[in-house]
Amino acid sequence: PHSTAIPLIERTFNTFPSFNSVGEWLEAIEMGKYKDNFSAAGYCYLESVARMTV
Repeated sequence: PHSTAIPLIERTFNTFPSFNSVGEWLEAIEMGKYKDNFSAAGYCYLESVARMTV
């Protein structure tokens, strides 16, 4: 069958969320109750959260 799916690389987004703080990001993903945990662990900046590993 012929696929009409749009490749991910060609998709455009009208809005792309932007966050100014770790707390704001956590609230947006409904995980705001973990703000103190992130802060206590030293994750105070979005750049540090982006580099987190498991």
